[in-house]
Amino acid sequence: MESVKMVKDLQNYIERSSMAKAQQKVAQYGALKSQINPHFLANVLESIQMKAIINGQREIGEMVGIVGRLFRIHIQTGKITVTLRKELEHVRLYVKIQ
Repeated sequence: MESVKMVKDLQNYIERSSMAKAQQKVAQYGALKSQINPHFLANVLESIQMKAIINGQREIGEMVGIVGRLFRIHIQTGKITVTLRKELEHVRLYVKIQ
C-alpha cells in the first residue's frame, strides 16, 4: 500500500510542477507583451514612411503609411465598439495594401 501512495504522491508532484511551469511561461509572455509599446511601433512606421518618401521610394512610403494607419486603428479600437465608418476605413486600407 505504501508504494501506491508514493506513486500517487509522485504523480501529484509532477502535475503541480507542470502547472507551475505553464503558469510561469504565461506570466513571462505577458511581461514581454507589455514591454512592446504599440505607440512606439506606430511612430517607427511613420519614421520609415518619411525616410522612404525622402529617398524617392514613394510607393514603399505609402504602403508603410497604410500599415501604420491600420496599426493605429487597431490599437485605438481594441477596447471600444467600432463604428461602421471606422470599420470601412479599416477594410479600405487593408484592400489598398493588398
